[in-house]
Order: sequence, then structure tokens, then C-alpha cells
Amino acid sequence: MIVTRLPFVELYQELMAVIAPEFFDKGSVCLEISAKEIDQWPRPVPGLVLNLPLLGTLFQVSLAIYFSLHSLGFFEGPSIPCIVTPVHR
Repeated sequence: MIVTRLPFVELYQELMAVIAPEFFDKGSVCLEISAKEIDQWPRPVPGLVLNLPLLGTLFQVSLAIYFSLHSLGFFEGPSIPCIVTPVHR
């Protein structure tokens, strides 16, 4: 279970789908490597596509502009925060 105040559930699920098998194959060293790679990711910018490498998989992620406006209180209701596309493994 992932608990977060940010609505990036799809992204977190995709990341865990990459990290979990590596953890069970190689142990905690993959968690250290993952943390170092994630620490190098750029800050999210609404409307831009980000390339996020993780353990040999490149994710292309876009934070919707709608989410940015929603988080500032301009819109009510649910938001669709991101598009996650694993590019390659």
C-alpha cells in the first residue's frame, strides 16, 4: 500500500512494478540505486514531458496542467494528474 497526499497513484504503481521484482532478485541494493536515481529526477513542471530513468526503464511522465490549476484551488472535483509511459526496459 502506498500512502501519499499527491495523486500520482498510476506513477507509483508503475515504479513499484519495476522496483519490486528487482528487490526480490537482488535485495536491498536495488532500493539504494533506485533512491539515487530518483534523487536525480528533475522537478515536475506542468505541461512538460519528463524523462525519468529507473533501473533500466525510462518513464515519460507528463503532469497535466489541469492538475496544477486544480491543486491551486481553481477547479473542484477529481483531477487526472499524470500520464505515465514506460518507454523501454
